Amino acid sequence: MTHGTHHQVRFWSVYEKEAPLVAEAIKKNSSVTEINVSRCYVTDQGLQHLIGALNHNSSVTQLDLSENYITYHGAVSMAAMLRTNTTLQCLCLANNPIEAGLLYIIEALKDNSSLKGLDLSSTFSDDCCLKYLAEALMFNTSLQKIALGSNIFTAKGISHLVGVLKHNTNLSLISLNQTRLTKRGTFYLGEALKESLLTEILLVSCGIDNAGVRHLAEALKVNSTLEFIDLKENTIGAAGARHLAEALKVNTSLKALDLSQNNIRDAGARHLSDVLKVNSSITSIGVCANHLGDKGARYFAAAMKVNTTLRHVDISSNFISELGGGLLVEALNANSSIAKFDLDETDLSREQLWALHQAARSRKPKVQVIHDAYNLLQSDFLFNTSAPRKSCKHCRWMCYCVRGGICESLPVTRLDFLFDLLSQPSMTCVIACGF
Repeated sequence: MTHGTHHQVRFWSVYEKEAPLVAEAIKKNSSVTEINVSRCYVTDQGLQHLIGALNHNSSVTQLDLSENYITYHGAVSMAAMLRTNTTLQCLCLANNPIEAGLLYIIEALKDNSSLKGLDLSSTFSDDCCLKYLAEALMFNTSLQKIALGSNIFTAKGISHLVGVLKHNTNLSLISLNQTRLTKRGTFYLGEALKESLLTEILLVSCGIDNAGVRHLAEALKVNSTLEFIDLKENTIGAAGARHLAEALKVNTSLKALDLSQNNIRDAGARHLSDVLKVNSSITSIGVCANHLGDKGARYFAAAMKVNTTLRHVDISSNFISELGGGLLVEALNANSSIAKFDLDETDLSREQLWALHQAARSRKPKVQVIHDAYNLLQSDFLFNTSAPRKSCKHCRWMCYCVRGGICESLPVTRLDFLFDLLSQPSMTCVIACGF
């Protein structure tokens, strides 16, 4: 399958009998750059054939071997290839039972000078491997992005990363998604971030609470390189949001912050919105599914009216009614910088949807609005402004009549009803409006 100048090949199964044929095809092809054999039942024997092909191929730069059956012996063979291969740039070995074979992969990193991205999610058996990885990364000068998610590390294990993150100047991204971090673990991580040159860190679903995030916030006060921190699905709460807000008052490098599903509630929204009024570096913020109500919407609306750097705001899946939704729509109309605004699952009246439609079409640059009912109703077919506006005597609602004989009039108190409008139009309204 070809996309532009990049040639990608996706296999759906590579059993032992099929592996020689697949390997032969790869060996002869000089245009394929990306090979995806994830979930393809690749065993150690099948991997041997693929490695043999890669030793004769100089075009493949990305190899995805995730979620297969590669064990110790396969890992040893892969390590031998990594010591001599000079073209492979991205390798994914996530979710493979390589166990002790991981040590050979790690040792090979000391000699490899081509890998830029490595995914070892769900491959570590203990902290010992993390210690050896830290030592290897002190020698490696090419690796830029590494994923270590879904592993079980103790605070002592995380401490091994401190030296690496302080002294390795090549690493730009580290992912610890779904790795349980204790308070002590986040302390070590925070200490490392104070002097780290990382630009992105992913900490999704790491069990970080308000005490843990405080260590990260202290690091943000002095860190000058971190641009994106992903804290989705943690439990920082309103107190944690306050710690981060305090840090953002002095931090000038962070550009994107995702706090979705952290239960920050309206109190946390107030802390964040206050700092957004003065912070000029944040361009993207996510507070999806945080139990925000109309108060939280009001706080963010006030920040949006004065902030001139935000480009993306995600406030979807909260408990915001038409009152709060109206404030957000009004703020969007007053803001000229936001290019993407996600308020999906927010109750909006017909008038507010219409205001969004007008704002999205008149704004320069145009804004992308994400909302279930808005996306359904934004087309010219549904917003036919040339049609006469009239009152329906049956439903007693002012409405815009649209082409095709469907009347928009419906007493909308919840957005779900908008979908019923298209699937089950009221015949009384159609008749009353003259169709």
